[in-house]
Amino acid sequence: MKNIKYMLILIMLLFIPTFVSAFTKMEASTQSPIVNDHVYVRVNLDYGADKEIKEMHFRVSYDTSALELTDQPMWTQSRSSNGEYTLEDGAVVVDKTGASANWKSGAVIQIKLKVLKPGQTVIRVTLEGDAYYSDGNIIPHENSSSITLFAKEPNSNVQLRSLIVEGYRLNPVFSAYKREYKLDVPANEEYINVIIERGDPTQVVDGDGIRKLNYGLNYVRVNVKAQSGDTDTYTLLINRLDNRTGDTTLKEISVTNSDLVYEEGKTEYTTTVSRSVDNVILSARTTDPNATLVGTGRKQLEIGDNYFVLKVSSSNGLETEYKINIIRSAEEYQQAAKSSKLQNLKVNGIVFDLSKEQYKFYYSVYNEVNELDITTVTESKTAKVEITGNESLKEGTNRIEIKVKENDDTETLYTLIVYKNPNAEKLKDIANADYYSNSIYETSTPSIIPKVVIDKINANNVTLHYNVVNMYGGLLYQVSLKNNLVGDINPEIKKVEGNGVKYESNIPADNQIVLYLDEKFKDGSDVKLTSQDEEGHSKVITEGLRVIDGYVTFTSNGDKYYVFTASSPVTRKGFLGKYAEYIAGGFIIVFLAFVVISINKSKKKKEPVQKEPLY
Repeated sequence: MKNIKYMLILIMLLFIPTFVSAFTKMEASTQSPIVNDHVYVRVNLDYGADKEIKEMHFRVSYDTSALELTDQPMWTQSRSSNGEYTLEDGAVVVDKTGASANWKSGAVIQIKLKVLKPGQTVIRVTLEGDAYYSDGNIIPHENSSSITLFAKEPNSNVQLRSLIVEGYRLNPVFSAYKREYKLDVPANEEYINVIIERGDPTQVVDGDGIRKLNYGLNYVRVNVKAQSGDTDTYTLLINRLDNRTGDTTLKEISVTNSDLVYEEGKTEYTTTVSRSVDNVILSARTTDPNATLVGTGRKQLEIGDNYFVLKVSSSNGLETEYKINIIRSAEEYQQAAKSSKLQNLKVNGIVFDLSKEQYKFYYSVYNEVNELDITTVTESKTAKVEITGNESLKEGTNRIEIKVKENDDTETLYTLIVYKNPNAEKLKDIANADYYSNSIYETSTPSIIPKVVIDKINANNVTLHYNVVNMYGGLLYQVSLKNNLVGDINPEIKKVEGNGVKYESNIPADNQIVLYLDEKFKDGSDVKLTSQDEEGHSKVITEGLRVIDGYVTFTSNGDKYYVFTASSPVTRKGFLGKYAEYIAGGFIIVFLAFVVISINKSKKKKEPVQKEPLY
């Protein structure tokens, strides 16, 4: 009997029509809109992915005291043939008939409403009449759906929670209610970093970040705009001390591969170089560090006279010109009878300065370069040159040795340390690149990397290798920027006074740095690396950082200073090595115990018997 009952139920189910789960719902861009802002409302149909709707009629109603229709409703499935709508007071009435294109499940119409007052309000969609699928079947559905909005007044807070200038104390101490502060900075402080914390997350703030300072009084304004549109301004009166002078003198002028000697008060110079020297580096240093010097750099030479002008502009506007005539001889200089030295060294078209008895040079190349074009001229006709290491250059540092050997067995060794860059796109303009891939930018004068560049690096998750080089293109340091990058970035690493070899930087944490230590440590030795924050707190990063061809490679930790000092080599200990100190200590203890016992025994011995002398 029980089995017959179950069979009857099954037969009945086979004849009951199957209804598709179908409903109409409301969606809003936000349920917590702000007064005077807009909220976007969509009618969303979910009537089966494989079904199309031929006919439907519904009404979207709202409270006109709380909401206002500001634009015409917008069809979302296509721009035409969606049906018709009429606008009533507080309602949008939609009529979809078979004359228009069928609807698919999903959003069909969007309505833009302005929020007029705070509080709770309901937007409701009500179905009117029957709805049909494209196959003519009636659509079972609920009659209405709604969404509730909780509107609120916009936040009018224009007060910051904090305002600081990195590395300095404001006067007076910051208070959210005080709008003006004063600060003195030294003359060499060209940039400051203004850091703020918003009093409300909806505030829009401008004027913070890296700011450039002129000499004298600078007005730095931090503008705060509240969600309500209210605005206020915090003003920083920053006085950059002015130590500028009218000094336009130089303390040094030099021309590579020449015998030019600077003389105080002299403004015109003439010097001669050998025929094989087709380019030189003209360099100079101003007496006043704040003066501007123009005209230095690498200079191409023609046979005969080559005139160049150095212009020095003082920090207060005075100018002096220094005129240099470099004569490139039509002949090679007289060669020495016997010499194991070079008269000229040229690498990839760049002439290196040999006039200062320099035997080690630094150079860098891009990743696609596997060999350098090296040409040499010896002082002696009988000297021979042997070059090793100039093949299959690897990424990182490479050592190329140029050995000059005279037939009297005297020899001189010249060394090129060549840094081969990672494989990355070469940039000429750091500001306007796309940063779709890893990039390299090379400069001899580091400067602030603007936020717009940092944003591109972050968005594309790429690395910018920022290289600072010397006059030969030799790498002084490389900062590989990828992690923890926010706002403007100052990539400069500068040497400062302090115990050990000390450098100052503002590099964020977790970015790789390759740094040339200026021959301060023996090649192959290990150095101790310690970092310091601005308050002088130190932490040891490593005691075993290996110096390779004058360079060290480490990862920044965000501190302001890095200090390098001599360190004992770090070694790995095997089983015996691991316990060697304990074993040695045990031997020492046993030895000392043996000595003490021996002394005690000797004290207990009788005096030796004195034999009578033999006469």
